[in-house]
Amino acid sequence: MKSLVIGTITALTATTSALAQVPTLQNFPIVQKSNFTCAPRLRTYIVKPLDNRQGFGIRCVKLSEEKSGTTIPRIPWYGEGNWGGAKYCHFGQAIYRGSNLIGFASDIHGNGEDINNDFPKNIQIKILNTSTIHVNGAWSEE
Repeated sequence: MKSLVIGTITALTATTSALAQVPTLQNFPIVQKSNFTCAPRLRTYIVKPLDNRQGFGIRCVKLSEEKSGTTIPRIPWYGEGNWGGAKYCHFGQAIYRGSNLIGFASDIHGNGEDINNDFPKNIQIKILNTSTIHVNGAWSEE
């Protein structure tokens, strides 16, 4: 019985070490799916460039009830896609500065994305209606 217990412990020790190997991280592709949607309280926008760039993007956007003159974000968003063959993923927000909506965004990098930028206060945003948001500055899209 004693040799059975020692043999079992030895086998478990060797097996545990082999099974507990930490996997190496792989780059997961960012692919836009035609049925991609955001959470129920967010709006899903498919974006298109306003210049001649090739590519696509999607945004998950929360339109808040923020009023001019406060620092609460009017539009926080998550975005991902591919512009000109370069994959990206970012978080952003727009805050009123006077009567203008000024955007900030930062890329998330390290999971297969090609773009790693920061956009501090250099995005101008206009809400044309509930289905169209116009973006200019660091990039141009609608």
